[in-house]
Amino acid sequence: MNRPTRNLLLFELLVCFSPAVVFLAMGILMLPIWVGTLGAAIFKVEYRSAISGIEGMAVVASILAVVGGIVGLVGLLRVMRLLLKPDAPNVITSRTRLYVFVGVATPVFLAIVFFWRDIRPLVFLSVLPIAASLHIVFLARKALFPALT
Repeated sequence: MNRPTRNLLLFELLVCFSPAVVFLAMGILMLPIWVGTLGAAIFKVEYRSAISGIEGMAVVASILAVVGGIVGLVGLLRVMRLLLKPDAPNVITSRTRLYVFVGVATPVFLAIVFFWRDIRPLVFLSVLPIAASLHIVFLARKALFPALT
């Protein structure tokens, strides 16, 4: 990959993933609170009414979104290493394919669960990362899916 193409790809990653990574960082900071809230509701009877119904599902969905975002970011970094340094010995395993799948599925999950009411956060936190992820998967298709080529 030549230098201008590599710079354009890195610029695409910066534009498409920076809002999602900022929200992921905030989610990582909130993760202990969400786990504590969920744990208190599970183990303490007096806290169950505070997290019943839709609030409990929102906490679980938020925890799943943060975990999925971390796994997807690891998959993205593995595939980007493969694209940017093709001469380095890289072996794409089924675990990397799973990470990439989780990375694409997490913004879809966020779009379905959280952003169905307001379209503005959907564009920055779901549509741009999905489009960039699919573009990167397309660029690395020969390495990710060698049986299909």
